Amino acid sequence: MRIISNEEPEYHCIMLDQKTNIKIKNDKARECPGIAKGVLDHLNENPSTYLVPATFLIVVTMYNEDPILFHKTMSAIYRNLERFTKEGIDINNIAVAVIVDGVKPFTEGLKSDDDIRYYSKLFDLEKVYKYHKVENPDSSKRMADLQKVKILIPKNEDMNSLKNSQRKAINPQELQNQYLEKIKDRYYEYAHLFVNTVSFEEGKECKLKVYFCVKQDNKRKLNSHLWFFGGLCRVIDPKYCMLIDVGTEPEDSALYLLYNALRRDTQVAGVCGEIIPKSDKDSLFDVLCYAQKVEYKFSHVLDKSLESLLGYITVLPGAFSAYRYDALQPDDPKGPLWGEYFKSIRKPWLMDCYHANIYLAEDRVLCLSLVSCKDKNYILKFVRKSRAYTDPPPDYEALLSQRRRWINGSWFALLDSVRNTKKVWASDHNCCRKMIFTFQMLYYIVNILYSFVMVGGFYLALSICLRKMFDNKSGRENSIGTVLMVFYLSMLIITFVISLGSRIRDANKALWAISGIFSMYMGLFLVLLISLFFDNWDDASVFAPVAATVSGFVILLVMNDSLWLVVLGCIQFLIATPTYMNIFTIYAICNIHDCSWGNRPENMTAEEANRMDDFEQFRTGWVLLWAFINVFFAYVLDAADESDTSYAGYIYAVGIIGMSVIYIRFLGGFVFIIKQKCFKYTFTNPDEIMKEDPNINLRKA
Repeated sequence: MRIISNEEPEYHCIMLDQKTNIKIKNDKARECPGIAKGVLDHLNENPSTYLVPATFLIVVTMYNEDPILFHKTMSAIYRNLERFTKEGIDINNIAVAVIVDGVKPFTEGLKSDDDIRYYSKLFDLEKVYKYHKVENPDSSKRMADLQKVKILIPKNEDMNSLKNSQRKAINPQELQNQYLEKIKDRYYEYAHLFVNTVSFEEGKECKLKVYFCVKQDNKRKLNSHLWFFGGLCRVIDPKYCMLIDVGTEPEDSALYLLYNALRRDTQVAGVCGEIIPKSDKDSLFDVLCYAQKVEYKFSHVLDKSLESLLGYITVLPGAFSAYRYDALQPDDPKGPLWGEYFKSIRKPWLMDCYHANIYLAEDRVLCLSLVSCKDKNYILKFVRKSRAYTDPPPDYEALLSQRRRWINGSWFALLDSVRNTKKVWASDHNCCRKMIFTFQMLYYIVNILYSFVMVGGFYLALSICLRKMFDNKSGRENSIGTVLMVFYLSMLIITFVISLGSRIRDANKALWAISGIFSMYMGLFLVLLISLFFDNWDDASVFAPVAATVSGFVILLVMNDSLWLVVLGCIQFLIATPTYMNIFTIYAICNIHDCSWGNRPENMTAEEANRMDDFEQFRTGWVLLWAFINVFFAYVLDAADESDTSYAGYIYAVGIIGMSVIYIRFLGGFVFIIKQKCFKYTFTNPDEIMKEDPNINLRKA
């Protein structure tokens, strides 16, 4: 495992060209970052001399991951060059930008001389020390000295703006003091850029241009994307750009398939492929890994397929997706990129708990802003044959943290999408497409409601099954069912209490034990369902939906060549289901005030620290609302089922609506796969495609 090159990496110190204005917001002087306009060279060289133009620019974001993960990703990207060459595409027009989030954590992650030698063709810390004149003889203190190196921004005080704001300010003198303090000492964000052309496999002649950009400071992943879109892309000016996380391993043609999907249809603004969890152990006894494999497969076969068919995919995952760079409107402060995707960076004072949770899923916000661009008719697509493998969270703690972020981010982002449905009608889509998008929003409303009462719904289903199995002849519930439900409820309450007052690390073992108990309940629930089905198989209202659902799943999986994978993992997926529904949901709800990514050490900004009291208050209200609705939902419908008066129709209606959502997914999945298999792709706007890429062979592509 090594990086091959005959040349040493070329070093440049670059600074992000992003002007930060001081504006008065809510009677306070606040820093308001503008749009980034590229990068500046510390020696005043022209960055375009070493950041050369490329048609397809790929960004790999990393922190301090193991070199093995980095090599796995870069080797997979490198192997994709063969498919590009085969299709007649000049690989000199393809480049990779690796953006590392912080020089200190990155170098601390180099734990051996082998690690340092591995990166030697892409990164040389001694060159960084020499350039910045860090000459401490004590090597252990050199990094601390490097961290002190700052690049000062020349002062440019706008006192006229200050005076205009003072006229309306409650305390003009205090405002002036705030303003002068803000502009006292401001520094550039800068990074250490190494440029080289390398190979990642022995015996291969083709070389890959790599820009290895190590940020001076650790400022989180979104800031790395800011460096990519607002820094490197503004100089390199690619037609298409792709996002990959380190550790993600695309198949040998995966990148070309995404590239080609963008190239052959100018209406497509963004695309994604299928992400497949892959563990090194790959053991059937690894319940969480196989449960995630089945979960991801269903997500792509059902959800992504339906959304791609309609033209609006709610999320293009940042770990494996690509965009048409022009569609992001990088010059427009109010466009998808700067007006939405980077809003949490540009306007941090707007990030109350509600908005902070939305921007846990900023890629969802970007997707809505793309399809609803004013005077544009962009759509998003899922490319089924483009696949990439990724390592699932290695342990229960990491998985719980990931799901807390995903659940809260997706809920609030979907709520925000529904609230902003009217934006779709300002786009240039035809009336039919706008109606389709509006239907999607109604569909998402139902999904949000059902996911919100998921915990109460599972309790209700389990209670009804136990009652039907253990009712005695006098009509009173058997003590077995009562004991089981009381114990189940106690587990929910314990989960709730632990989630409210404990850190993941402290509660890890307890929640893992509760997961085991919930898995046993799921086994009991499945046995009861199967028994009830055979007791009532002659009832059409029972047999028809079950038969349709099972057969639909089987047929759809066969058409997607996924039946064997689901067969291998279905048991693991089923026994993990109550953990997903109960523990992950309850933990996410109880920690809704935590808007960090949770997978690396993060220091809160001053803005975030000042808002923690407000976040806690929001958490209190949200938790009470969620708990009340779930208790009310479960109790009322459970009481209705238990009462002498027949309220079965209400429960049946709830079930029918839920089944309808599943059948909509089935229908979308079927139509999508049939369209993929039976109809040859036809180019839209071939004249525009030829204008954009004169070398494209429309017949071959």
